[in-house]
Amino acid sequence: MKLLKQNSNTTQSRKEFLKRSALAGVMGLGATSVLGYCGRRPEEEGGEETSSAATTGACEDVSALSAAEKQQRDTMVKNLKYVPKTADAAKRCDGCVLYTQPAGGSACGGCQLFPGPVAPEGYCISWQAKAG
Repeated sequence: MKLLKQNSNTTQSRKEFLKRSALAGVMGLGATSVLGYCGRRPEEEGGEETSSAATTGACEDVSALSAAEKQQRDTMVKNLKYVPKTADAAKRCDGCVLYTQPAGGSACGGCQLFPGPVAPEGYCISWQAKAG
């Protein structure tokens, strides 16, 4: 009988863990949405896209990546806290040593740390200024 009680407690704690994990995930998404909205300029809130906003949107298209590359990108973007629009104009991806210049007339460059397009005005925690 004691063994049955122990299993019951284990099941209960798993359920509680899953509930709390789901709640934390929802809260994280909500916080991300709120923080993503903070710091926007009034012209970004309207229906018209500025050229910077258009570039940022184009640099989020990962349809050319394989499923494995998309998964790697998602993981790295999350871990590096990459954002397509930096809050600090002095720390932009196009001023980073890890940034690769756009090829073939593209508005989006790349990053040596993850696959896919990168907005020139983006930022991540691995940002390092180019020499010179």
